[in-house]
Amino acid sequence: MPKHINRFIIAIIATFILTIGSISTTYAHAGLVKTDPPDGTVLDSPPEVMNMWFNEPITGDFSSFRLLDINGQVFEFAKIVVDPTDAKHVTLYMPANMPDGVYSINWSAHSSVDGHITNGLVIIGIGANTELGTIDRTVEVPTPWFEAILRWINFTLLTSFTGALVVIFFILRRAAKQDDLDTAVSAENRLLTTLQWGTAAAWVLGFALLLYQASTLLRNLPESVTLIEASWQIIANSRWGTLWLLRQMLLPLMAAFIFLARQKPQTKTANLGLSIATLISLTLLLLLSLNSHAAGIGQEANIAILVDWLHLTSVGVWLGSLISMAIALLPILRQQKAQFLPLAKATWGRFGTTAAFSVAAIILTGIYSSGKQLATFDTFLTTPYGRILSGKIALLLVMGAVGLLNAMLLHPKVARPLGWLLQKPKEWTPLPLSRLPKLVLIESGLGLLILMAAGLVTAMPNARGPQYVTQYNHVVDSMAQEVDDLLISLSAKPNLPGSNVISIRASSIRRPEPAPVLRVFANLTYLEEDLGTTTVETEKEAFNRTSLDELAAPVYRIGGTQFSLPGRWLVEVHVRREGMPDTVAQFEWTVLPSAEPPVPIVSGRPLSPITNTIAAVGGAFILLAIFTLLIRQLTNRTRGNRRGPSSTRLEQKMLHTKQQKAEPALIAVSQSLQNPPEKPSTHG
Repeated sequence: MPKHINRFIIAIIATFILTIGSISTTYAHAGLVKTDPPDGTVLDSPPEVMNMWFNEPITGDFSSFRLLDINGQVFEFAKIVVDPTDAKHVTLYMPANMPDGVYSINWSAHSSVDGHITNGLVIIGIGANTELGTIDRTVEVPTPWFEAILRWINFTLLTSFTGALVVIFFILRRAAKQDDLDTAVSAENRLLTTLQWGTAAAWVLGFALLLYQASTLLRNLPESVTLIEASWQIIANSRWGTLWLLRQMLLPLMAAFIFLARQKPQTKTANLGLSIATLISLTLLLLLSLNSHAAGIGQEANIAILVDWLHLTSVGVWLGSLISMAIALLPILRQQKAQFLPLAKATWGRFGTTAAFSVAAIILTGIYSSGKQLATFDTFLTTPYGRILSGKIALLLVMGAVGLLNAMLLHPKVARPLGWLLQKPKEWTPLPLSRLPKLVLIESGLGLLILMAAGLVTAMPNARGPQYVTQYNHVVDSMAQEVDDLLISLSAKPNLPGSNVISIRASSIRRPEPAPVLRVFANLTYLEEDLGTTTVETEKEAFNRTSLDELAAPVYRIGGTQFSLPGRWLVEVHVRREGMPDTVAQFEWTVLPSAEPPVPIVSGRPLSPITNTIAAVGGAFILLAIFTLLIRQLTNRTRGNRRGPSSTRLEQKMLHTKQQKAEPALIAVSQSLQNPPEKPSTHG
C-alpha cells in the first residue's frame, strides 16, 4: 500500500486517540429535570416536601438523597417515596424544625433504564434574609474507562456473532455450493469453532459487567452490604438485572446450537441449529438496545429502541462480517496462496451489495439516534459525548473509503469512473489485488476502533435537554387561534422559567353569543421531556363590556410556576360553555431560558426535527432500493425458469467445454503460423 495512504490512516487513528485522551473527566448530565420548590429559591419557611422529576425512571433501592446545611451537618428526611405510577417522580418529606440557612440536597440516582448512576445537587434557602450567593452546580466525575472497555468487548463479541452467521449462510455456503471451493468448508469450520469460544467469552464477560455494576452501587448502599449481596440485589430488584439474567441464559443456549451444527455439518439439523443461533444473536442485540440511552427517550422510546436495534444489527452485518471473514479466511489465504483469487472473489466479492446496504442503514439510523441523544449541532463540538461521536463518524468515513477501495480491487467496474477521470485503462484498479489481505486487516482494525468509540459513548451521559438549546424557532409574545365560533388568544409574561402570568382571552365572533362561558382551564405538557400533563384552572378578571367595545373579551389568568422549564410547551386551552361541548385550542408555546444564551458556534437550534426528516427520507430510499432489487432478482429467476433449470450455468459449462475442446486446435494453428511447413522442392 502506498506510504501516503498508510500515513493518512495513522493520522486519523492518532487524532481519534488524542480526542478521547483529552477527555479526563465528563460532566454528568444529571438527569434532574425540575424540582418543586424550584432549585435556587429562597423560602420564608421550610417546605413540607421536595418533589423531584428525572428524565428517566430511577430505582429507589439503589438511589440516595442527603440533606446538608452549609456547615455539612446531615438532616435525615422523614421519608423518601418513588412514585409507584411514575418512577421519574420522587417525593422527599423534609424534616421538621429546620433552622434558617442554606441547604443542599445531594442526590445520586440509579437509572432503571440503562443502569447508569448520575449525581447532582439542589440548593434552597430558608428564611427571608438568607442569601444563596454563587454556587457551582457542576458535578465532575471520572471518565468510566473500565466500563467503556467492558462495553467495547461486549459490542465486539455480540456484533461479531451476527456477522459470523451472516458469513456462513450467505457467503461461505454459496461459495462452497456454486464455486466448488473446499476452502469455504474449512473456513466455515474455523468460524464455528471461533463462535463457540466467543459465546463462552461473552458469558464470562457478563459476570464482569455485573460485578462492575454492583461496585458502582455500593456507595449508595449500607456499608455492611458486600459486593456479592449488591450483585444479587441488582439481579432481583432492577430492570438491568432482569435483562442481564436473560442474556446469561441465552448465551449457553446459543453455544449448544453451534456445537450441534459442528457435530453434524452440512445437514438439516445443522441448518436448524444455526438458524436458531441467528435468532438468539439478534435477541442479544435487542437486549443491548433495551439497556441503551434509547430506552430513556420517553414517549418515543419504542421507536428509538427499534432504530437502535436496527443500527446494531447493521453494524453486525457489516463490521461483524468483516471481522469474521478476516478470522476465517486470511489464515487459509496464507496457507493456500493458489486459492487466493477464486476465494477472494467468492467471499469478499459477494459481500459488496450487503455491505453497501448495511452502511446506508448504519448512517441513517445513526443520524436518527444522534438527534435523540444530542440537543443541537453545537453539542457535537462542546460536549464529551458529542466529540467522541464526531470521532466515531470520522472513523466510519475512513473505513468506508477503505471498503470502497476493496470493492474497486474485486470489481474493476467500480473503479472505472475514477480511472476515467485519471485517464487510466479500462481494467485499471488503484492497487493490485494482492493488497486485499492487508486492506481487509486495516478495515477490520478501523471497525474495532469504531466499536471502542461506541463503548465509550454508551458509558457516558448524553447531551440532550433544554439546557443545551440556545436558539428557538417562532418565539412570539402572543398567539391566537380561531376554533368554532371562538377567537382564543394566549400570552405569558415574563415568559421565563419560574413565576409567570399566563393570560387567555376567549370571545365569540357571533352576535349574539351562542352561550355564556362557564369555565376556562388549561392543560400544560412539557414537550422536551416526558413529565406528564398538569391541569390548571384560570381566574376571570372583572370585566364590563361597553357598547364601544363589543368585541372585547374577558381575560382569564393563571399565576404561578407552571412554566418551570425553558423550551417547548403544549398549552391546551379548554373553554366550557353552557349547553355546548368544550372548545379546545392547542398552542405550542416556547419559554425562553432565564440566562442570556451563549453565541452559537454552528447552530443552537434543536437537532431532532432535522435528523428525523433525513432519516425518514433516507429510509424510504433504502426500502425502495431493496424492493427494486428483489423485483429484479425475481424477474431474472422467472426468466431462468422459463429457459430451463440452471440454464445459465449449463450454458457456461458448455461454453467452457467448447473452449477446452477448441484449445488444442488453436494451439496447433498458432504453432503452424509460427513455424510454416517447408515448400516441396521443384527440382528432380
